[in-house]
Amino acid sequence: MKYRSFGHYVTRARKQRGHSIRHFAARPGVAPSTISRLEEGSRSLPHADLALALIEHLDLDTATAIGLLEPYQRLVQASLPSLAEYLDITTR
Repeated sequence: MKYRSFGHYVTRARKQRGHSIRHFAARPGVAPSTISRLEEGSRSLPHADLALALIEHLDLDTATAIGLLEPYQRLVQASLPSLAEYLDITTR
């Protein structure tokens, strides 16, 4: 199955396991609202720590995880200045 987003994958995996959002959020130690926002798409890119915790919690293989998160990473990188540019600005 093709997933539209990381949040869509999380929703499907959670429901397949028969977990409520509250139960599912307990293991990675986040608020249920965080999982809810991720699933709804209002939070499209989880912080790295949360992404890693969810990947582990879901037993998600690396290739699938990269495929689900890569489009967001490219979007973020395109909208932010590069680290080199940032460092050049802050050292002046």
